[in-house]
Parts: sequence; structure tokens; C-alpha cells
Amino acid sequence: MTLDPPSAVAASKCLMARLWRTGTGALSPDAFHPRICAWDDYSRDDLTHLLADFNEEARYEPRSGRYMDSVVETWRLQPHDAQARQIAAAQHPDTEAPR
Repeated sequence: MTLDPPSAVAASKCLMARLWRTGTGALSPDAFHPRICAWDDYSRDDLTHLLADFNEEARYEPRSGRYMDSVVETWRLQPHDAQARQIAAAQHPDTEAPR
């Protein structure tokens, strides 16, 4: 499975919510993963592999923190609200995205 940028962000939010345990209560992962999402059926290992494949396919450069793939870079240039709508749609495809 090849992920698009909004799906990669949605999958990473799901993975982070599973891995991040808040002992201090400083910030809850519920802020970005408030309910069951489309990625919850994937195991942590599956999500990790999907995201690693995404980074490889998009030619992520750790030194610069940039993706060499033009699709990813074009998506990153979109306004934040447009990205947020696409991420929400990737998290919850069965519900209408908020306007």
C-alpha cells in the first residue's frame, strides 16, 4: 500500500497515540486522535512499516527534514486548513469533513 501525504499523517497520528503514554498529563494524544480512526485496525508494526515505506518512497532527507518527492512538497505548501481537512478525511473517511 502506498500512502498519500494526508494518509501518512493520519496513520502517524494513530501510531503516536498508541505509543505515547502520558504519565505527566502534560499533553494528551487525544488532541490529535480523539476517537477510533480508519487506521486503528492496523497493528503498530504495520503502521511503522507503512510509514517507513512512505518516507522511503517520498525520498525523505533527514539532514534537511525535507521530502524530495514533488507530490509531498506540493502538499506541504497547501494552507494548513486544507491539509487539516484532508487529514481528517483520511482519519475518518466515513464521516463528512468539517467545513
